[in-house]
Amino acid sequence: MLPVVLTIAALGVACVAYGIFIERFRYRVIRHRLDILPAAAEPLVVLHLSDLHFVRRDPRKARFLAALPTPDVTVVTGDFLAEPEAVATAVEAVRPVRGRLASW
Repeated sequence: MLPVVLTIAALGVACVAYGIFIERFRYRVIRHRLDILPAAAEPLVVLHLSDLHFVRRDPRKARFLAALPTPDVTVVTGDFLAEPEAVATAVEAVRPVRGRLASW
């Protein structure tokens, strides 16, 4: 019984460590092309940001966002802040990716 409990505990610790040390910094861009506009229309680039969980000091995340191309429309959903004190950091970090046409 003890080996089973230790194995389960070790797996739990490994999952938490993965979330803290790896997944937390694994930002990614996923591109989808939707052919829904008329053929003669200019392409519309939409940036969807989700679950950013900003903290007061988040320079790595800010650099990632600053490196993204400026979209036509930016939509932010999900958990934006991890702590209330991060409002100023989050606002400054998303400023470079404000949509040319609109931001929500």
